[in-house]
Amino acid sequence: MYDLTRFTLKEMTACGAALRKLGSGAASMEEAADRLIRYLYDYLVDQQTGAKTCAWSVSSKRIRTRTWRQNSRSSPVGDSMARPYRGE
Repeated sequence: MYDLTRFTLKEMTACGAALRKLGSGAASMEEAADRLIRYLYDYLVDQQTGAKTCAWSVSSKRIRTRTWRQNSRSSPVGDSMARPYRGE
């Protein structure tokens, strides 16, 4: 259990290590995200009261379908990066 009002570097490191392991063996990105959300909900608590300090959340995946060339037109920086790939 972690109390965000007293979140030490040692606890942050332990929490980060636990979060990195949650994706192992997940069948999908959604399953890994659900595990992460559940972990944060369960382990972030107020130590004095035991109350959850993290709101329950739902994950969703947004897929971008633009091509590199379409993205490069919207930004001068993106355009300059895409030129070598377009043969310009």
